[in-house]
Amino acid sequence: PTPTPTPTLSPTPHLTRRGGAYRVLPYFLAKSLSDGVAIFALPMLYSSVIYWATGLRQDAAAFCRYLVLALALVTAAHSYGLLMSVAFRTVALANSVAFVLILLLLIFAGFYMELDQLPPWCAWVKYLSYLYWGFSGMLVNEFSGRELPCEAQRPGEYAAECPFSGDLVLEAHGMGEATVGLSLLSLLLMSLLFRVAAYLCLRFELVIG
Repeated sequence: PTPTPTPTLSPTPHLTRRGGAYRVLPYFLAKSLSDGVAIFALPMLYSSVIYWATGLRQDAAAFCRYLVLALALVTAAHSYGLLMSVAFRTVALANSVAFVLILLLLIFAGFYMELDQLPPWCAWVKYLSYLYWGFSGMLVNEFSGRELPCEAQRPGEYAAECPFSGDLVLEAHGMGEATVGLSLLSLLLMSLLFRVAAYLCLRFELVIG
């Protein structure tokens, strides 16, 4: 997902909590449920169009895996933004910190540099990036177990023989050991951790700035 301003929560829960109107947990759960359209409906429509329009793997099972991964990735990104919005006192500060962190997550996601080129002392940071788990899962879903034809314009990019195994593409990107299941599980766990942390920040009014 492209870095966007973090979602904001109204200051209402702090006021009504002090007034005894309701507790933080019901408000937080209601807020999470109300975001369902933004998290699921619109990304599902967008992903469905993009998948077939870009000519990705023409297989119903692969499409379903892609859709589940895409929704899990959006959920993790939204949960991250929610945590940023409640952990900082102002929207400007939250957006600034979130943007810097997202740039770091992008660097370690495998988009702009091969993961096997990372220095050993910081290579582990990729496992903290939800973008890495989304990208690796989608790469595995697209290339694993396939025989791919060679492009005449770029002969020998991944292998000397044609056709070549899609697993060579994964190895070239440093994701030879990645799996769809592990990527999905990691995204769901990160979403849960982000949301629990956001709730704790609200519950105990833990803010920075």
